[in-house]
Amino acid sequence: MKVYIRLIILFGILTSSTAYSTQQQWTAIARITTTSVMYVDWNTLKVKDGGIRRLWNLRDMGKGIDGGTLVSMRALTEFDCKNDSIKEIQMTGFDGPMGTGHSGPITAKAPPQWYYPAPTDSMYEILKIVCSHSVR
Repeated sequence: MKVYIRLIILFGILTSSTAYSTQQQWTAIARITTTSVMYVDWNTLKVKDGGIRRLWNLRDMGKGIDGGTLVSMRALTEFDCKNDSIKEIQMTGFDGPMGTGHSGPITAKAPPQWYYPAPTDSMYEILKIVCSHSVR
């Protein structure tokens, strides 16, 4: 009986992380590299004071980074359209594609900071797409 209960609990933990990703409505907006694609969920787009936009996005790398197990990342990101800058608020890594598989937080050593992607950077293209999207 104890084994059965443990299996139910384990199944619930494993499926809870993938359920969040499958409930999202991911729309591909940019190819970051030859194997990596950026998706956003436009339903989560919010505009904060000062015109800063915040939304959930998913980066599907297609394979593990540098031969590792990080295959996809889900992030809550802010886009400052006036200053052309981006800040990652929260990030979770997954060992499966499209935010599936085992997950774990990606932690930074310092609080999130604004960064300014160069116009030739793929993140600059994503910033411009998010900033030009109409808000409902």
